[in-house]
Amino acid sequence: MRRFFFIFLFVFQTFLFAEECPLLLIDSAAVISAEGRFVNREHSRVNVDIIWQHNPLSADTFDISILGKESFRYVSNADYRYVIFKPENIKRQMAMHNLKEYVGASPIRWDDLELLARGSFRCPDSTQSPEFLYTENSQTWSSLKMNGTPPDSIQMVSFSSGDRQIFIHAWKPYDGILLPTILDFRGNDYSGSLWIRTAKKARPKATAPQKPEAPQKPKPEKSIIWEWTDPKSEVPLILQMH
Repeated sequence: MRRFFFIFLFVFQTFLFAEECPLLLIDSAAVISAEGRFVNREHSRVNVDIIWQHNPLSADTFDISILGKESFRYVSNADYRYVIFKPENIKRQMAMHNLKEYVGASPIRWDDLELLARGSFRCPDSTQSPEFLYTENSQTWSSLKMNGTPPDSIQMVSFSSGDRQIFIHAWKPYDGILLPTILDFRGNDYSGSLWIRTAKKARPKATAPQKPEAPQKPKPEKSIIWEWTDPKSEVPLILQMH
């Protein structure tokens, strides 16, 4: 029994500290504009506009508008994440368990944005089929099965309720970035499509060279002795006290 326990502990630790997969859709700074049309869980039509600013070295920002009524700004960093509700500019800190919530009335979850920004995956084990990827910190999805290279469909398996299928119609280079152009979503109680309008790499802004600061001349020290010859000279504090 004791031997079995140590074997189990070793296998668990091996899985826990397995090499992480840095599988990101984009590995360089970029700005992507996308639009989606869905039938949500309440069987209502939902239009979604997304502007995604990706920066691998700092925070990712998603500006999301739903039906022109709900607007959000989701900011994701390696150490923190929060949502700003517009136009009131109410800020809400997002814990990991909040990521499984839906974004407004849309069938998109905050977890979907987090996977795009951070790409929290584990490399597949050699004994597993290579098209399977396992999510590391996702609160919604446990695994992704990708068919083809690049994939033409993705099966997302949920921890709790419902799975999702994504069908990719085509891949297209945008400013040197290969991205899926049109995606169809199929869930247990929703469906819809998402497509990319524009995408471009983010260019670093040119900054004007800073002029070297001129060395400042040291100010002459005031003497504690009253300069009788200078009519503008102020009476030192020491003399005023006597």
